[in-house]
Amino acid sequence: MKNKIRLIQEIYDLDPKDLPKRKEAIEKIAKYVDEIMDKFYEELLTQPEFSVFIPVNKIDLLKKKQIAFIISLLSEPFDETLYEKIAKVGIVHYHIRLDPVHMSYGYHLLSKLILAQAARDVSLMSDLKLVIKYLKVAETIMVEEYFEQKNIENSPYRANNLSLAMNEFNAAYMHCSKNIDALIEGKSDEININAKEKFERHLQKIDPYRDILKAVGLDIATVKRYCTLIENAQEGEKRQKEALTLKNYIKRSLNDLQITSFLSLNSSLNVIRSITDVIYNRTIRDNQKTDEKIVKQNITKLLQENFAWAIEKMLISDDKPETSSYDIVKHIMLPGDEEKIIYVGVSVKEISNRIYVLESVDLLCEIIKMTIFLYNK
Repeated sequence: MKNKIRLIQEIYDLDPKDLPKRKEAIEKIAKYVDEIMDKFYEELLTQPEFSVFIPVNKIDLLKKKQIAFIISLLSEPFDETLYEKIAKVGIVHYHIRLDPVHMSYGYHLLSKLILAQAARDVSLMSDLKLVIKYLKVAETIMVEEYFEQKNIENSPYRANNLSLAMNEFNAAYMHCSKNIDALIEGKSDEININAKEKFERHLQKIDPYRDILKAVGLDIATVKRYCTLIENAQEGEKRQKEALTLKNYIKRSLNDLQITSFLSLNSSLNVIRSITDVIYNRTIRDNQKTDEKIVKQNITKLLQENFAWAIEKMLISDDKPETSSYDIVKHIMLPGDEEKIIYVGVSVKEISNRIYVLESVDLLCEIIKMTIFLYNK
């Protein structure tokens, strides 16, 4: 966090001493801010790609939030607190799938409207550069947070993605296993080119998962090396030997207790996902309120009752914890008009357990988000 703040300060030449000037700028802009926000949302609503993200019945609320955000941006010191405020807005935009190009356009439009107002009131000109600079800073942080959240969601440690990769790997091996058996048994000295190419393509698909696969007993580099040895081996006993080595390695890895347990767990979680909708359709209507306290209690209860054996430490907080202090950090957006976000941090005792606990946290987030979605419908 501190390194990011330092780099942004250097990139945009931010001076801690400019705070009085920023406060002065917001005081000058204050009398025009309602007009600027009106034009801002009027313009966005004319464009279909933006209007889908803007509920018309909440325009007034969105304007108030936008104004409050700009006031914070221009009236508070640029430190970890302000960085986190901006980052949370980025998380919200990721959550509603408003991509970085659309975010950047929003900042472009806002800057354009402020510039137009400055052309009509020359007293704003002296502060214009400073205001535009901090809008650009906010845009940079939000885009950074968007991609950080995307990287977390696309992490190879997500069990559902990894299970798909393992299924593809098994399917590919089954496709070429007859050729491998034929080489081993001496029934053929020829390598089936189609089977070989398909197997290599599927190996490439699961290459991003190489580290976690290795942790649970399947080394992609070893598999590729055995394939090369088969291809380079002379026909006859040498090729038979290398083919047998490959088959035994794959069979041993795929039947490893950790891997089979992992895949079984993922299957169980998929079943839980399928019944989640039924459960919450039956219960959410009876809930008067899904508030912050209840959400935190449910998170704590679920993790402690099911994974106390694996958890080293856990934190549920309104403030984003240092990612270096926890193996897993997740965010959950709470219901209501205010975009309230809480964070869940979890550290586990052994790296193998991280797969199971992370998938559980992912599942929990999906359940909470589904509950909120159904509550707000």
